[in-house]
Amino acid sequence: MPGGAGDYMSKARFIYDKAIEINLQGESSCFPLFGICKGFEYMAIFASTSGDPLTDLKSIKQMLSLEYLTT
Repeated sequence: MPGGAGDYMSKARFIYDKAIEINLQGESSCFPLFGICKGFEYMAIFASTSGDPLTDLKSIKQMLSLEYLTT
């Protein structure tokens, strides 16, 4: 995913949408996405339901169990 200075959000959105479209075509299609820095932030924003990934996280005074898996 593109990142850095400039107006990259629309370009990043295009790449993200195309990757999702290709990946939804089935098991024979695979288009992985990799984002560093701003590109990773863009992927989190695009995948978020609200457009702000930090507001999607709601966990206040909630204890959750942690399950360790062996490989």
